[in-house]
Amino acid sequence: MAELNANVAEQVLAACQQNSADIASALSRSLDGEFEFAPPESTSLYRKSEVPEEWNGPGLVAVFTFGDVGVAAVLPEASGLIPDWVASPDPTGVSKLSTMGQELSMLLVPEDFLADDYQAARVANLADAVERGAPAEEAALVRLSVSSGDKQAMLDLVWPFAKSSEILNDPDATEEESQDDVEAEIPGEPAPPVAAQPKIEAPRDDAFDRLPPYIRSMLQVEVPLQVTLAAKRETIAAILSLTPGSIINFDKSCEQLLDLEVGERRIAQGEAVKVGDKFGLRISTVVLPEERFARLRH
Repeated sequence: MAELNANVAEQVLAACQQNSADIASALSRSLDGEFEFAPPESTSLYRKSEVPEEWNGPGLVAVFTFGDVGVAAVLPEASGLIPDWVASPDPTGVSKLSTMGQELSMLLVPEDFLADDYQAARVANLADAVERGAPAEEAALVRLSVSSGDKQAMLDLVWPFAKSSEILNDPDATEEESQDDVEAEIPGEPAPPVAAQPKIEAPRDDAFDRLPPYIRSMLQVEVPLQVTLAAKRETIAAILSLTPGSIINFDKSCEQLLDLEVGERRIAQGEAVKVGDKFGLRISTVVLPEERFARLRH
């Protein structure tokens, strides 16, 4: 398999052109809009001295990691295409951004490459974020035109990066949060008492590292994941009579969701989606484990 460097720019270009409709759909689902995507026609080289002017400000960055090589998709906030919640996403928003990263990692690059990791988040300065990732001296740049309504912008694809994990480590965002905390501590007029609201904590980035070693080890175990369209019981005689062209009827409606199962246990339901030329499942509901109660004996 070819290396993911500037030499595969033409293949990346072809993938973007082929998957243009799916890219627009992925952006529409994640960023709460009706996006249109214009396939790119050419590629160029990334140069620090010639970064787009709109990169000198905040924006959304999706980072895909393929082994030790990184790819970044950059969308400026000045475009007006990024919803306000992206700046401080709740757990649902975090999930939407992660899903967008996963989908784009399969649509913006040739299908020969499968991402090991994908993330998406807002950064305070796009140009600084790209430089933190240590782009190669001969990094490639593909500019993709996206629009929603009367708003239009360029979604820029840059690769390869040697330190892609540093792109979203935004020191400016940390400083802004610290300043907000300081301002919140400045004494002023006492605020009227308000009813306590339930606090929903966003997932911590270091949650995995805080787990016991044996739990971290268990989380690396691969288990079979399957999607079930429909199921029913049938007699052995009927099964033995099946021939090419036979049709099996199921009671399940075509409008019902598909079941996602692990070890023959249903964990979620969703609907089938097309990701490039591959099959995918968009999760609609998560099925919680059944509660079990033990009888207390006197």
